[in-house]
Amino acid sequence: MSSCKQSKKKDNIQKSNFVSLVKNDSLNTLDVFIDGKYFTSYMYADSILRKPVLFPIFTASEKRITRGFPINPNPGERMDHPHHYGLWFNHGVVNDIDFWNSAVIPKDPEMRYGRINHVKFLKVESGEVGTLKIEKEWRSDIEELLIKEQTRYVFSGDENKRIITLTTTLTAPEVDVLFTDSKEGMFAMRMRRELEIASDEPAILFENNQVTSKSDVLKNEGVSVLSQ
Repeated sequence: MSSCKQSKKKDNIQKSNFVSLVKNDSLNTLDVFIDGKYFTSYMYADSILRKPVLFPIFTASEKRITRGFPINPNPGERMDHPHHYGLWFNHGVVNDIDFWNSAVIPKDPEMRYGRINHVKFLKVESGEVGTLKIEKEWRSDIEELLIKEQTRYVFSGDENKRIITLTTTLTAPEVDVLFTDSKEGMFAMRMRRELEIASDEPAILFENNQVTSKSDVLKNEGVSVLSQ
């Protein structure tokens, strides 16, 4: 193949896999598209989320893989762990403050919960890959600044796959910071119901805009099989 034809083929591949990053200030999101198909959104409405997240996340074949609850519940989902949504990065014990379980409704009123605030966009670049660089702050329940975070998300993919590469740098500008051993940290994604492992533990499920019952139910139909 001539160099001209190789160059043209490469250009076509790059064009078809173009990654677009689109800010939506009215919703406090930055939306990611690959070849015009929706991939995910960086969500940073601090008063609601208590941490920026990527939510929801879709495959190259446009199937959703993340749970909707509590942001946008889907029928049949477990209504547990309201701090589990999308893809996120944090930790359970930082200077005795819990960032992992932090939610609008506290899990334990006796615990201290922190929050991670979006500060500003440092880089938003569309192209062959999409690059998003963010500055965030980890603050305690009394607004003490514990950590400054800089995270770079790189989005890429093609007709068969989607890739998210995350690089995070944490600094402690004002106080000494200790990450205590914890089962809760540091990087996670809450999957949709069909991708969960079947459980023998009853759970409260969301169904048709209401709880299925006043008590927990055991229901594993469709679990571990991605809907077509």
